[in-house]
Amino acid sequence: MRFCHAASFRKMLVQNVPAGAERCSSASYTECGVYRGQAGAAVVNQNEAGERCPFLHESMVQMCSAASASKAVPWSESTLIRCGQSGYRFCDVYLSFAHPLPSPGEDADGIELPRDLRYSLNHMWLDIAEDGSWRVGVDALLAHAMGHLDSVEFLTGMGNVRPSAVLTAGQTELHASFPHELPVAACNNYVRADPSRVTEAPYTSGWLFRGDRLASVPAGLIPGDKAREWMLREMTRVTEFAHEQMPEIAAGTMADGGMPERGFVAHLPRSERLRFVNSFFSPWRSGRS
Repeated sequence: MRFCHAASFRKMLVQNVPAGAERCSSASYTECGVYRGQAGAAVVNQNEAGERCPFLHESMVQMCSAASASKAVPWSESTLIRCGQSGYRFCDVYLSFAHPLPSPGEDADGIELPRDLRYSLNHMWLDIAEDGSWRVGVDALLAHAMGHLDSVEFLTGMGNVRPSAVLTAGQTELHASFPHELPVAACNNYVRADPSRVTEAPYTSGWLFRGDRLASVPAGLIPGDKAREWMLREMTRVTEFAHEQMPEIAAGTMADGGMPERGFVAHLPRSERLRFVNSFFSPWRSGRS
């Protein structure tokens, strides 16, 4: 793309005009009012003018063909933006066109469980890309239990911290805290404006924290390709817990006695709600898997 550096705003010049067929790339640029304003009021001698305007700038750019509006991104910044890194997988535009995670069959009886993630015992996930960048979020079982969220508040900022956030659904507050310190670079502020992302798309647009590099993979996490049996056991525990509370949450359970319906935590009495959240989602859970 070609731009005029002398313009008061970054003016893009039409591309389909051959070089030399318009003023900027020919000696007639001296007749341009913008050039004269920058070069001085004196009329430039045509014989002393160069072949093209010194304020004409050409730059390699790239664009997103899926976006509704063409937005040019400088080629030199391609490695600094999400499009040029593994973070494109979490872009809303990309997800609207591509087949999102997880792929069919990667689940545990209806609970999504992508194989390329690592899971903590308190139902959070860690995604580490090939370039070393990473993201953290909550898994689909936690999302199923909480249902619709009213708010998301981040408790930790940038730096080496245990990424933590408070997820609120009605009178239920859940402290989602990753059980290891990570070098956090940013939080996903989109989920503050739209908390439903966390429970509707927990593995993609509902991520919570991200960073650029990890020195090493935290210990004690469950690889995605070995997580299915663990998740099935967790689902059994959830079902047993819910059935113990059957008189109180009968409206929130499936008729066949299976997994409670989405958002069933809201139907628990306060004391049992706190016990459930602490039993399944506390970062201090025992090493039992």
